[in-house]
Amino acid sequence: MANVFTSDSNCKALWNLEESSGSRIDSIGNNDLTDNNTVLNDTVNFKQGVASADFEATNSEYLSIADASLDAGFPLKSGDTTKNISVCAWVRLESLTANGGNVIFGKFTSSPAINKRSFLTYIANSAGSAKAGIYFGYNSGASAEVSAFHGTTLSLTTWYHITWTYQNSDKSYAIRIRDTNGNTVGTDLTGTATLDANKLSVTDSELCIGTYIWTGVPDPTYIHDGLMDEIVVFNDVITSAEATQIAKG
Repeated sequence: MANVFTSDSNCKALWNLEESSGSRIDSIGNNDLTDNNTVLNDTVNFKQGVASADFEATNSEYLSIADASLDAGFPLKSGDTTKNISVCAWVRLESLTANGGNVIFGKFTSSPAINKRSFLTYIANSAGSAKAGIYFGYNSGASAEVSAFHGTTLSLTTWYHITWTYQNSDKSYAIRIRDTNGNTVGTDLTGTATLDANKLSVTDSELCIGTYIWTGVPDPTYIHDGLMDEIVVFNDVITSAEATQIAKG
């Protein structure tokens, strides 16, 4: 069942990922995503609507939008001073990218010459195990902190609803995982980032779904290989109960 967020003023983007290819439409705002290297859809395996987006790592497939094209009020758009964000997505891994992990959502451009690190959610390759993790950029985007990983090892070809949140006032974060029926998986991870006195960095890095950018191109060790469905972004912090409610449709 598809969720309806039109009455929630804190919902800033909803990508249902129904399109067979090409740009992906934001049904809440104007944050339509550009298709890079032809992300097709899967009309057999999906969680809402009639299809999911099928990312192939071997073809460096991802979706993106420039910072300047994001709607006003989109969390972590250049100039954002509140810096609260929640990202929810249905994720189904086909494989785990070697030596890195599968990026889900990020405003995170990383290289010695282009330091625009802000916020990155991904499925880490932790000694061969898939675990949901989160990166935070600080020091004006020049540095990054990986705070922690959810304790659950995720299985391949299995749908999970994952919610990542960050609140800048106290640097608190959470990773919450629900199963295909919306039931809690493992124990919700909560904690506090370290960062620096300026807390989370906000940069003009482009927003990417399925990878992050390294020196102008996708980092091949962090490209997502698998399916995604119903990605939704809020400029506030989703509670555990709300994460469950969204996962249950």
